Amino acid sequence: LGLYTLVLTEFRRRSDQSKDDTSDELSNAHMTWSWRIAMGLTCLSKRIHSIFILRLFNDAPAMFLLYLSTYLFAKSMWRTGCLVFSLGVSIKMNILLFAPG
Repeated sequence: LGLYTLVLTEFRRRSDQSKDDTSDELSNAHMTWSWRIAMGLTCLSKRIHSIFILRLFNDAPAMFLLYLSTYLFAKSMWRTGCLVFSLGVSIKMNILLFAPG
C-alpha cells in the first residue's frame, strides 16, 4: 500500500508540474478530491491489493529456491534439487520459465 501511494503521489506531482500556474484553485481542489476517491476505491479493491502484495513479497523466496535448486543440480543432487525447484514453482509460477526445454 505504501509503494502504491508513493507511485500515485509521484504521478500527481508530475502532473501538477506540467500544468501552467494560471489554473484556478477550484480545479486543484477537484483534482485533489478525485485522487483521494480513486485511492480510497483502489485500497478497497482486493484484486489490486493482492497484485501488489504478491509482487512485493513472493519474488525473493521463489528466486532463492530457484538458485538453491540450481546449486543442488550442479552438485548432482537431482532429487533434492527437483524438490526445491518444485517448492519454488509452488510459490511463484514464473520459476517455470527457468526450466529447460
